[in-house]
Amino acid sequence: MTETAESRSISAVPVCREDDTVREVIDLLRQNNYRVLDYIYVLGSKGRIKGVFSVRDLFLKNKEERVGNFMERKVIRARASDDQEKAAFLALRNDLKSVPVVDKRDCFIGAIPSHVILKILYREQKEDILRSVGIVGEGEFQGAWKLFSLRVPWLLVGLFGGVFAAQIVSFFESSLKEYFIVAAFVPLIVYMADAVGAQTQTLYIRSLVFPHFENRRYFLREVKVSVLLALFLGTALSLIGFFMFGETDIAAVLGVSLFLTISAAVLISVMIPFLFQRMKLDPALGSGPFATIVADITSLIIYFYVAIYLLDVL
Repeated sequence: MTETAESRSISAVPVCREDDTVREVIDLLRQNNYRVLDYIYVLGSKGRIKGVFSVRDLFLKNKEERVGNFMERKVIRARASDDQEKAAFLALRNDLKSVPVVDKRDCFIGAIPSHVILKILYREQKEDILRSVGIVGEGEFQGAWKLFSLRVPWLLVGLFGGVFAAQIVSFFESSLKEYFIVAAFVPLIVYMADAVGAQTQTLYIRSLVFPHFENRRYFLREVKVSVLLALFLGTALSLIGFFMFGETDIAAVLGVSLFLTISAAVLISVMIPFLFQRMKLDPALGSGPFATIVADITSLIIYFYVAIYLLDVL
């Protein structure tokens, strides 16, 4: 179950009013045993957060100065319903020691301290690494049977997907039996699609936790990146194929196939986590064996159809 920013926040943090003096705030700190002492949050009459300043700033000011004169009014904050990982990355992006948490009305609830932020990042990173290889749940310190049950589901998906991929290869076997060299490049085509797809998916899943993330802008950027990668790598493989075998038809098959498979792999790598997110599932579950076998099958279909078409035409 996803933990929210509110569930990881603590309320025992120093707060004050903007008309309080530095002396009054220092007295407040001395009289209370706060669990977190990184920032002092300035609240309005209805508990809405209005500003923030650090403990260091406090002791650099004149004791009779009011905090409203020097507080930072632009406060980076997390919403109570935000995922804990989103709140943690908010702290990283803005170089914050702790993150204030507010409700829908912008009323102050508490703050997520630095040691909790570190724990969140560690645990989320560990879980994402496990999910990326198809392990759902804790993969550490488990018995053999439990670890087996965690790992086998997505591997079964890969197994049956691999059987289906073998059927695809056998389906095109008779059409390509005269062109052995085409079959020899199958591992390279599949590997390149998987490699580019893995890069894209890792970056996309990480970006989902950032505030103000826009799927449309990210998707358009990835389309541009995929075209550049596919064009560069496809052209490179086409030239290599031509210099190795001296045949334009083989070079064309390799170049066009790699261009199309890389483009497809990038789209698959973005769309699968996107669909998982829309279905309220962890996007990281869409990576690993599942996305890999989808990309592999797609790459094989593209490669063989391109080969059959171009070898007949050229």
